[in-house]
Amino acid sequence: MKAIPVPLSVFDASDLLVNGGRFKQLFNNEQLEQLKTYVTDIERRAFGLTKGQFQKIVYDFAEMEGIQNSFNNDTKMAGEGLLSKFMSTNNLSLRTPEATSVGRLMCFNKTNVDHFFSVLKEIYLQNNYQAHQIYNFDESGFSTVPTKQPKVISPTGTKRVAKVVTAERGKNVTIVCGVSAIGTYVPPFFIFPRKRLRPEFLIGAPTGSNAIAHESDNHASHCSLEAIQCVTDFLYRY
Repeated sequence: MKAIPVPLSVFDASDLLVNGGRFKQLFNNEQLEQLKTYVTDIERRAFGLTKGQFQKIVYDFAEMEGIQNSFNNDTKMAGEGLLSKFMSTNNLSLRTPEATSVGRLMCFNKTNVDHFFSVLKEIYLQNNYQAHQIYNFDESGFSTVPTKQPKVISPTGTKRVAKVVTAERGKNVTIVCGVSAIGTYVPPFFIFPRKRLRPEFLIGAPTGSNAIAHESDNHASHCSLEAIQCVTDFLYRY
């Protein structure tokens, strides 16, 4: 009897052995669907995940579900192989997003505003959120050099009046703050524009404050996963 080679492409993914070769399926179909739904939903709301953010979420998800894995415990991230397989299986790809302000994204027309609050209401009902669980977060940037100088006395007719400062052009430090619907505030989260964070940067900051170093500022929102994770850790502690 002669063996006839059959191309792998004629098989559906469900026809292949789950544990074939050295690979083993880590998540079941329901868990994979949960991950896919989360990724697509958050992208639809204009907060799409980067590769690193997704790998961290997968790691946390596996830990939460008590699934044994071989992920890197130092970086707390899933591997590149899982990311590649997940994206190809679910028809996902890496795209460069267009920087869009919230105002422009919503366009402030009735249709978009109604849709926004419809999605918000749906999320509230699905999760049964209470007032103490609802937080509003925003960010603001502060220059290390004063942007406005007080007036100084100088001779009339002087063309240019100088005032000594530490630097003519300062750097922008971003602060993320949040408060709940019942008035509970979360300590500030600082983002410093540098490679390494130094402990003395938080001297004098409100109790419970946290910070990270962010080497480059591309004007993207800093209400990021790191900031949200620090908030979550704070809420669990208190």
